[in-house]
Amino acid sequence: MGGQNPIKVQLLFVPDCPLAKKVRSTLNDCLGKTDIRVIVEELVGDYNSPTLLVNGFDVTGQPPATEGQTSCRLDLPNEEQVLAAIRGLSILSYEDAGEADILAAAFKTLLHSGECVEVDFLSRELDRKMDDVMARMKALQRAGHLQLDGEGCIVAAGGLSLLPTKHEISIEGRTFWAWCAFDVLGIFGALQASGFARSVDPSTNDSLVLNFVRGVPQGMNLLIFMGDPCTGVTVCDDWCPKVNFFKSKSSAEAWIEVKGITGSLISLVNSAVYTALEVILDQKYPGHRISADTILHFGPPAGILLASETTTDFRFVGMLPGTILLASMSSKIECVRKRPWQRNDVTRKGLPCTAAFACTDYKVQGRTLERVALELRGTRTTNIDGQAVPSQCDPSSLYVQLSRRRR
Repeated sequence: MGGQNPIKVQLLFVPDCPLAKKVRSTLNDCLGKTDIRVIVEELVGDYNSPTLLVNGFDVTGQPPATEGQTSCRLDLPNEEQVLAAIRGLSILSYEDAGEADILAAAFKTLLHSGECVEVDFLSRELDRKMDDVMARMKALQRAGHLQLDGEGCIVAAGGLSLLPTKHEISIEGRTFWAWCAFDVLGIFGALQASGFARSVDPSTNDSLVLNFVRGVPQGMNLLIFMGDPCTGVTVCDDWCPKVNFFKSKSSAEAWIEVKGITGSLISLVNSAVYTALEVILDQKYPGHRISADTILHFGPPAGILLASETTTDFRFVGMLPGTILLASMSSKIECVRKRPWQRNDVTRKGLPCTAAFACTDYKVQGRTLERVALELRGTRTTNIDGQAVPSQCDPSSLYVQLSRRRR
């Protein structure tokens, strides 16, 4: 088995982002606590800022942002999330490109066919000699990245298994199993799939059900414990049993103490709640009173003053402790081939955050809205007699949107 590639960490932020420094500090603290090889890259541009990616995955569990979308993020990654991502993804990196190709091909075939994968199929699929494919399969099996049946066929690859485990997953109505809780999150996240997972809290034996919509976990505020990776052990047999879902912090800590292992305990909640303290008006857009309690401004405000748990330690000159100012910013949406309906480049200006009344099912995860008005329709349209008629709302989206209400 070849060595492992260094982990690629990317910090994405807009120019002069006031939160980038805090994320950079958290990352540096985490890197000082691990011996895993890491390459760090900082990118400045139009991003949801700041965003921390490990091998392309957002460590907070958020789905990939739309290209060119810019907003201010207050759901900053904590130390546990960063360490968990670095430790977990280091298990899945390879220097041997041939082994990586075999693992990827086996995973895709298991997922699409639901049947075991034979050596001769991989040999034809990858255009490689059968002896070479078999040798690399054996190396992957020794490291615990593949499982073979008695006839030498692949029945599990990269965490996706045809054999029952305590982590059952249903993807678009099809049943598989995963080796561990990290695999559950990784499989749904990488595929941007909707479905659910059934697991067990190993401390209490309570049954757990976790729903996913487009790769994002919903509903239950579960915890996941990720054991520290060790050298000379197999992934599926030695490391995966240390990676589990837990219903509460107390049950996780009890199990960790009994097992005598170390690692990271992180929450699956992937949102941040913040409070708007004050709106700073832009003098270029004076107000027009249209009723006793309503003033209309034909333009965005100059800024908004916010406070949240992630800003408690902030101290800016001339501002209240624990607050941050979001200023209006401009974003250019270029006319590109993938948006055929757009005929010209456009520029929009506004606050880099989303108001509660404008939230989508992606933006709100914490049931913080008292009253919600929803337009329940699908994401696609059909042209009927020259009119764009929306499709019906799919059940997963319906569930997610309705679940955003507090009651």
